[in-house]
Amino acid sequence: MASSNSRARRAPKAPKGGDPSPVVQGQIVVFEGEDDDRTLKKSNDTIAVRVERGGLSSLGRKVFNVLIYHAQQLGEPGTTGPTEVRNHSKYFWIPLRDVVADTRYNSNDTDLLKQQIDELQDVRVKIEGQKQYTSERLLSSATLYNPNGLNARGGIVWLGYAFPPEISSEMLRPMQYTKLSLYYLTSLRTNGGMALYENCRRYLTNPSKLTSRQSVQWWYQVLTGNPASAEVPEYKYFKRDTLLKAIREVNDVTDLIVELIEFKEGRRVAELQFSVEKKAQEPLQLSAPAVDSAAHLARLMALGVTQADALAYIGDTDEGKLIATLELVEKRIGNKQLAPVGSPAAYFHQALRGSYAPAQDVAKVTHRDRGRTAPPEVNLQELKFRYLAARSQEAIGYVGEIDADERNELLERFKESRAFQSLHPSAKKTLEPGRDPSPMVKTSFGMWVAHELWGEPAEQDLYAFGLREMTGAA
Repeated sequence: MASSNSRARRAPKAPKGGDPSPVVQGQIVVFEGEDDDRTLKKSNDTIAVRVERGGLSSLGRKVFNVLIYHAQQLGEPGTTGPTEVRNHSKYFWIPLRDVVADTRYNSNDTDLLKQQIDELQDVRVKIEGQKQYTSERLLSSATLYNPNGLNARGGIVWLGYAFPPEISSEMLRPMQYTKLSLYYLTSLRTNGGMALYENCRRYLTNPSKLTSRQSVQWWYQVLTGNPASAEVPEYKYFKRDTLLKAIREVNDVTDLIVELIEFKEGRRVAELQFSVEKKAQEPLQLSAPAVDSAAHLARLMALGVTQADALAYIGDTDEGKLIATLELVEKRIGNKQLAPVGSPAAYFHQALRGSYAPAQDVAKVTHRDRGRTAPPEVNLQELKFRYLAARSQEAIGYVGEIDADERNELLERFKESRAFQSLHPSAKKTLEPGRDPSPMVKTSFGMWVAHELWGEPAEQDLYAFGLREMTGAA
């Protein structure tokens, strides 16, 4: 048995006694401290649902949990909403703006939100208990109604929704359930993070502090929301792209510490299990404003943090905590009276995970930096060309570090790619065994590998690259 760990940060606990401090999030107010968290009761049998048909996205999972929460608060359908609507009594009714606020859906594009609600009606899941197996949709129907007209500027847009019978009984009157924090469920960003939090929270009260031991395929379905027909990737890619990201997110954002346990059959990882503990101290819940990704990325990479890790820090960390830790590390490195820091990148990682920056500094930074300006405008097309060329060299360096089997696999996939097929025949021949690939082939291969590894660059990647060019940062 092999174990792979991902340790959690420990942040100061919210003060006890007196009135808790309110934190405004959209149009709702959330109070710090676990006792004030809004929770939903989720049936244990529905926590580890596996999709049979359709696909459950991260936003769709958030929306579904928010709908469960409000249905439990209402108790029965038909108690609120526009009574003039036909079949009003069959639906739970909530203002659409409440769904927007509770899912922390930071966009004006409500069409995407409506699309997620529609897709929930097409998602068929398996619910497996000790005595019963059920195949059912997540939502049976949904409707939108505005007394002023759906395209009107004014009025309340009401969302009416109904669960299928089996789902309804499991959601509204569960016999065995787990209490889940709506705050954590909507703070998590990835599908895997949300699903892992739900599963691990269920087993927190188990004396063994261990989740069920299941096959890799089972966990892939549960954590990705992909249907049973989806092909399960090779384990090392599933671990890299889903498992480790989900573990890190749960440990950073929620009140749990989760560790991965792998069970092997020979050299193959066959089954997985997770250990789960509750943090001794609760995370400090602070709402995060929009992140100035380019500036933060440049500062992180100046410390020697890789681009991939820097983007992960930015995406997974509260902005106030990120900036306060950056300032603390930069100040420590600049202090000539102390011994030099051997690895600034490692020291930053340690400082972030260990919450070295005091909570009051995090709060000060959060309020101080809300008026930041956007990165300066540049010629993005020209900057992108230079960026891709530089990233190609990084990709070639990566290829030189991996083992021979992985390298050969990449080469074979490259030969089947459109990038290789578009090369001149004479250039293609230089990739044959015993020949030195031409510069054109090397460049094309580097570009292709970089895109396979990191995808299409976002604007913040380009801005950060431009900043490093201007400042000469390594």
